[in-house]
Amino acid sequence: MDAGGQAKSIFLAALMIGSVILGALVFDLDGSKENLAPIIDGSIPNQILIGSADSIELSISDEDMPSLALTITMDGQSLEVVPDENGTLIFDISELSVGEHALKIIALDSIGQESRWTSVFTIHYPAEDATVMIVNENEITVEKGDSASIQGTVVHPAINTCELIWSDGDIGNFSLSLPIDDSGRFTLSFDEVNSNMTIITQATCGTWEDTVATQTIWINATEPTEPA
Repeated sequence: MDAGGQAKSIFLAALMIGSVILGALVFDLDGSKENLAPIIDGSIPNQILIGSADSIELSISDEDMPSLALTITMDGQSLEVVPDENGTLIFDISELSVGEHALKIIALDSIGQESRWTSVFTIHYPAEDATVMIVNENEITVEKGDSASIQGTVVHPAINTCELIWSDGDIGNFSLSLPIDDSGRFTLSFDEVNSNMTIITQATCGTWEDTVATQTIWINATEPTEPA
């Protein structure tokens, strides 16, 4: 073989080797794409005001979405939530009660790769001031046979929600209601006091959550003063 023919053979051999290498590279890029574990994305606020949101959204993605197996629980109860065509998961929270809740998601792809996602959040009532009760005096002294009067004020932003009771014993076992006006003022009178008394007044107020305020008033009955 002359020099020209030998050079041509070497060139053709090199061209064939290059074509094989290039083809293998192209096949690797196009046909052997890495299969990753499912990706769950999104975040839930730690605190959610009741009524401020009806649902929460997350997203999930995978190379083979139709074969994705999802296990979803809210507070340990199974949920049937299917991602839409964009991989969005929508969770209805409109019926969740006030308190702490836990959402957990396990995603398993076609080759057994697993991803887990968990969020704990709290649904809460709006902030509300606590109930306050003020009385003019916590200790009253009267002569036996005289009258005694307790005056006070209940303070709360929603005074129409307040209930006021009183007792001269264990208020948990026995009590009577006590009227309260629109300004929160009240009066409790005793026409004739002949012995010492311990009076407990208790106000319970709240639009969202009840708070309680209690006052104890001691009425001391003394012997009448002898006329001079």
